[in-house]
Amino acid sequence: MVGALAGLAMVLATTTGAGALPTGGGSTLTNRGDDARTGWYPSARAPSPSTVSSSGFGQRFSVHLDGNLLAQPIEDQGVLIAATEGDQISGVDPTTGAVRWQRTVGVPVPSSVLDCPDISPQVGITGTPTVDPVTGVAYLVADTLVGGVPQFQVHGIDPTTGLDVAGFPVTLQGRAANHPAVRFSAAQQYQRPGLLLLDGVVYAAFGSHCDAAPWNGWIVGVTTAGRQTTLWATQSRRAGGGIWQSGLGLSSDGPGSIYASVGNGTPPLATFRSTASFGESIVHLQVKANGALQATADFSPSSRTKQSKLDYDVGAGGVVVLPDTMGSTSTPHLALAVSKSGDLYLLDRRHLGGVDQGPLGSDGIVDALTLPGRLFASPAVVPGTPNLAVVEGSMGHYGYVAHEASAQPLYGISISSAGGVSRLSTTAATAPIFGFGSGSPVVSSAPGDPSTGIVWVERCAVTAVPCSTASLDAFAVGPAGGTLAELNSWPLPAGSKFATPLITDGEVVVGAGSWLVAFGALPSSTVAGSFAAPGGLIAGTVASGALTITATRPVTLQSVSSSSAEFVPSAATVAALADTTATSFTIPVAVSPGQTAGELTAAITVTTSDGSVVVPVAATSTAPGPLLLNATPSEVLYDYGTCTMVEFGGLAVGTSATRSLPLSNVGASPLVITGLSGVRGPFSVHLPGLVGTTIAPGATLQLPITATGGGAGLRTVEIVITTNDRPLHALLTMSSRRTGPRPHPGT
Repeated sequence: MVGALAGLAMVLATTTGAGALPTGGGSTLTNRGDDARTGWYPSARAPSPSTVSSSGFGQRFSVHLDGNLLAQPIEDQGVLIAATEGDQISGVDPTTGAVRWQRTVGVPVPSSVLDCPDISPQVGITGTPTVDPVTGVAYLVADTLVGGVPQFQVHGIDPTTGLDVAGFPVTLQGRAANHPAVRFSAAQQYQRPGLLLLDGVVYAAFGSHCDAAPWNGWIVGVTTAGRQTTLWATQSRRAGGGIWQSGLGLSSDGPGSIYASVGNGTPPLATFRSTASFGESIVHLQVKANGALQATADFSPSSRTKQSKLDYDVGAGGVVVLPDTMGSTSTPHLALAVSKSGDLYLLDRRHLGGVDQGPLGSDGIVDALTLPGRLFASPAVVPGTPNLAVVEGSMGHYGYVAHEASAQPLYGISISSAGGVSRLSTTAATAPIFGFGSGSPVVSSAPGDPSTGIVWVERCAVTAVPCSTASLDAFAVGPAGGTLAELNSWPLPAGSKFATPLITDGEVVVGAGSWLVAFGALPSSTVAGSFAAPGGLIAGTVASGALTITATRPVTLQSVSSSSAEFVPSAATVAALADTTATSFTIPVAVSPGQTAGELTAAITVTTSDGSVVVPVAATSTAPGPLLLNATPSEVLYDYGTCTMVEFGGLAVGTSATRSLPLSNVGASPLVITGLSGVRGPFSVHLPGLVGTTIAPGATLQLPITATGGGAGLRTVEIVITTNDRPLHALLTMSSRRTGPRPHPGT
């Protein structure tokens, strides 16, 4: 898989008891806060929703660095550590933004050398570093030119000086212990996932640059003393199986235990073998006594072959280990994983699911949920208390998943365990939508108080490729009427693909292009501001929003300026109010979204006699005509012919099941269904009068699709729904078998 289509994903969850995570829990020392990769940052100093929704919370500082920041910032011993694609590492003061030390560890590899535009113009440090909590040493992997040839070097950095400790750097090289015919070639590999420090060994995982053969997926281990211990390859030949996970680190639920998500390549067979190829798989590995890695279990979906051909990586997100308090009585040890096809998988960590091990040849997992379009990121979870579960009635856990095809909202997903069985279901979504380049969310909250929970995510404008118009957005944890409410939004200088915010000591720190930007509580001021976006904004038109300035005592309005021509304060109103003394001012703002629908963000600076305030402004425009959600696939490096999948699992011969395919009109005028083609056995569509049906703006039509079991094996059919906008392609899959599952001892 090539990491071209960035995405974001997030899951929060409340539990019936606070519960402890398998590891970590809000640490700033590793990717997403802990080795379970939950994305939860609990802290007594977590900002409150009321503070975040006010103008008293905003950008504290920004630091320009050499190279783009795709790696998540981390913090160690009061120093923010930022690593860039320019092979530069910096130690930054988290309060002032002052650079304490800075160092370039090598010469970054030009994208032209790699013949891949995915990360441009250079590739250096991409995977999130990790810190040894005992010694304080920070470890990172740099792609570096040595003698004109790319090499991967593992560095062990003293966070107070930026210098390497004894034994480092270490150059990665050698052959795979499990597939000796395969040699590690740095020029063909790409180190994207965050690093995992486990039992004194730093593990780094690798995929490819633009799937340019020959390449392979790898996990490499180096001890904290600087000795390479293992090379494990996902494939028996160099032809795929990359580990990229949208940047999520390898995960662990205890000593010697590692989980990885592997992208397109040769999938495993039904009979488990530890030496198999593991393309399109979730894999569990155990560290052996000699330091080598051995696969002990796997899961590969029944649609694996089709997904691999379509580049629908199971490895589009990593494996998130759930606290056992979130499990059911029958399956207490759960994990979440995703596929680019739009599938969210709920797995039993003790029995991952194998290959075709479910009833009638279906997937042998706990549950699955298919979202419209494609999914490019990892879930994040946060334990809580039952009061959030009340929102969903009988649901025992609550969650969020961000979903992105061309443009998608942030979804709410519930994880229930009623009757001792765990299930997934969609519950809510955001109004704002996310475009290519958007990052993966995280959550902050006060310990034991889910009402303080805030979802943080870096969002890119829908039409920006690469992401040049971006914002940091905050959403309330608790849904209201099926909607996840946005608390605030702040413009960023640029977007960083797969960017994950860091939550530390009440601040939110994020990479934004080549900038490190920190947000937090601002110095106290008597002046505050808010913006009301125009409703029903249509691309290509101009509408009026309202900027309101309030003060706790009378002030004089002096000037108003905007960072973007898309938001223009009324000059006539500003002139009329100049030198006016009052406690409140309202200024019309002309919003001009341009010809393409999407998200707009900017900042308006208001100067008064009591000081200045920066007010973040945002608006979303819809297409002037009809717009079928998911109708146009993202065309970045690939032209995806199929936008969404509808999976039916296993059906006995002669039995049927019906599922719905949602058709949503997110445009400003009626959408008309003009045709349906490609439907054939074992699938059927029964909706009289479908052709000619009109879907109103903002409405959704549920298209019922029925599958009937017959014969054996996996059946796939691609259907096409045409409209007065654009066509929607959907891939239908179903497995059928007359006998029970085959034994799969590795599960």
